[in-house]
Amino acid sequence: MAFLEIKTPQGNRRVELDTEPITIGRLPDNLVQITDDGLSRNHAVIESYGDGWRLRDLGSRNGTKVNGNRVSECKLSNGDVVRVGAAEIRYINPNEVTSTTPLRPTRPAAARTTRRRSTSTYPKSLPRAFKRATRNAFARSSTRPTKSPSLNTTSRSSITGA
Repeated sequence: MAFLEIKTPQGNRRVELDTEPITIGRLPDNLVQITDDGLSRNHAVIESYGDGWRLRDLGSRNGTKVNGNRVSECKLSNGDVVRVGAAEIRYINPNEVTSTTPLRPTRPAAARTTRRRSTSTYPKSLPRAFKRATRNAFARSSTRPTKSPSLNTTSRSSITGA
């Protein structure tokens, strides 16, 4: 049987869900009365809907959120968290199978596959093309730069100090 776990600043409690609707609000006529200025007098209702339960906001000023999203009407699934004012209401249905598919990707943000655009105005192949062009220009040139033997006259003994 489905039930609600209600956490408020006044304390925690559990409400079993039968076939009758569960009203939520500040007034004492609500089945779930929560004394919080963030709630309307008649804030929301949880009622039987097909083979499950749904939540309906009754036109409250501050709204009702399910799993962080503001809703006016929502079919509840096992583990859903309803926020009304400072209260947190968790819908639990042990007979309902929960989804094993994660809602968000499990990869860390650094491992995402989105590629960043290069901020360079030159194509990536420019350095390679530049090297190739300069190498070909020297090959065609009749005046090739030559190594001077005077540049390589340093002996090993002068480096080591022996």
